Amino acid sequence: AGVVVHHHTARAYWPGAFSGYRPPECSSLDGIMGTVYGACATCKFNQFATAVRQDGSKGSGKACKEIRRIYLLMDGDAFPIVLALPPGSVKGWLSYRMALNQALLGLRSVITEFTLAQDSTADGIRYSVAVAKTVGAVDSDTQARVQAMSAQIAEGASRVAIALEDYEVP
Repeated sequence: AGVVVHHHTARAYWPGAFSGYRPPECSSLDGIMGTVYGACATCKFNQFATAVRQDGSKGSGKACKEIRRIYLLMDGDAFPIVLALPPGSVKGWLSYRMALNQALLGLRSVITEFTLAQDSTADGIRYSVAVAKTVGAVDSDTQARVQAMSAQIAEGASRVAIALEDYEVP
């Protein structure tokens, strides 16, 4: 559990089925503009039913994977850790953020805990999803420290390339 200092959308496209480590063919650190294929919103790989399964057949998901990077400052740590939420965890993350907004709470004002829950695809493939929940309030000293750290983390986050560790195929 810790305080979310910063978070952002990223995208990565690896062509074909998973075949070991290699950098993505195209990536986006802002979820808006890809390095090779341009605008993410109109990219042909950011459409449903473009994913490729392990056996080479077409899947129902997107070939370009949406990742949410979350920079979480844990109690007693000087620097945040980076959690990379894969596509299956994005919906839950957005629901958590919406619940905080409805309660008029900011991400930096609460302590967030992440746990794992089991889910499965329509094809019956089981996987884990990250589940976020609030477990406490942040004291004023920590809020000030996190606020000061946030801009620096955001600037650095825009330069960290996407790697396979950000998204691992189940």
